[in-house]
Amino acid sequence: MHQIIRGTTATAELEIYYKKELCNADGDVHVVIVDADYPDRVLLPSTLAYNDPEIGKYTIDLNGIVTSLNRVIKVTWSYTTHGQATYQEDFYEVYTPYASLADIIEYYGFGTRPSDLNYKSEEEIQAAEFIARMQIETYAGQTFGRGWGDQEIFGNGSDALELVERMLEIGQLYENGTLTIDYSVDPIVNNFGFDIELTPTYRAIRIINKDYQNIIAYDSSFNVTSEYSGSFKSGYRYRVYGEKGWPYVPQDVRRCTVLLAGDYLSRDSEWRQKYLNKVQLGDINFQLDSGAFTGTGNVIVDQILDQYRNTGIVII
Repeated sequence: MHQIIRGTTATAELEIYYKKELCNADGDVHVVIVDADYPDRVLLPSTLAYNDPEIGKYTIDLNGIVTSLNRVIKVTWSYTTHGQATYQEDFYEVYTPYASLADIIEYYGFGTRPSDLNYKSEEEIQAAEFIARMQIETYAGQTFGRGWGDQEIFGNGSDALELVERMLEIGQLYENGTLTIDYSVDPIVNNFGFDIELTPTYRAIRIINKDYQNIIAYDSSFNVTSEYSGSFKSGYRYRVYGEKGWPYVPQDVRRCTVLLAGDYLSRDSEWRQKYLNKVQLGDINFQLDSGAFTGTGNVIVDQILDQYRNTGIVII
């Protein structure tokens, strides 16, 4: 699968072959781009691909709008060649790197020329960042990019829904499968009866009523789920769509990525990957603690990431 850094511009390419030779399509090549996980979200409606001067090669630009969020993009090419209609699907992953090549090179003082004794190639460092990112996401139980998605929560009769994942912007709210709020259209659709908003922690959605927003309950003498404030009904199934994740990679997560990338580029990572916990080199031997195989393999990184661990994910 092709990879694209979030927010950058890239080019999707198509090569058409007929009897193992490149050839042009009979006519225009049409392209549709959608979110692979949410096919109803069309990122680029049907448009014409650009025919390169080279025979049989077509391209389409993936601009910053298409790559603005972490997601897998599905590019569908439709064309006819030698009278036969066909189509091809390609997938591109848009991702947020947790540390740049410059971050890792500067921290470890890697050489940038092959003649340098401490030289590391760009491909090696990119691979190290990828492994570090996967380790962090596995350990923390969340990603630190920004994407579009949905999550399902059951109401408990209160005026708030506790989210499974951080949410940055609310798009739609469904109640028992029925669309009740849609903030993505103009005018806004609201059949819920109340507006909703994200809490400052981005971990919950609460109902707001401007006419009663100054009412504060300090004890049980005031029912916060009264008709004035509304409630997410107990046992009702709520599905919320919107942008989720983080607006930027936290600085300590970025530093953890650099540390893990350095571990991956060092010799001891090879031992851990093979589950070797005792190594002897001549007269020198050492034994790795069992924690090296249960966390990220770096105790400092584990301690830093503990504050981000998401243990509330429930898969239904």
